[in-house]
Amino acid sequence: MRYSIRSARVVNSMLPNGGIWSTALRLRGPRAQLRGDEKWEPSRLQLQGLPDCMTTSAVVLRNVRIDFAVTNALGRAEHAPLLCEGRRADIARYQLLNTSARYFVPD
Repeated sequence: MRYSIRSARVVNSMLPNGGIWSTALRLRGPRAQLRGDEKWEPSRLQLQGLPDCMTTSAVVLRNVRIDFAVTNALGRAEHAPLLCEGRRADIARYQLLNTSARYFVPD
């Protein structure tokens, strides 16, 4: 998964109080020197901390390909049919190719 700092700033400008990406940027620790062509890639551990703290709501963070990047316990329970396929959870593949999707997503 690739995330650029520039795209994180764009997303943060749309979310109240800085949003999830500013928290992920803060969790990465001291600023590392990046060359101009390098992009910052958060690890799953850096992104997992925030959803684990949110115990009263289902949290699902997706990447640009609509794959599930990080979920908390309620998010995993809510999307259990999608996550039990064995591969990386992909919403588009599930809705188009899986026969049980008509019960999970009635539209």
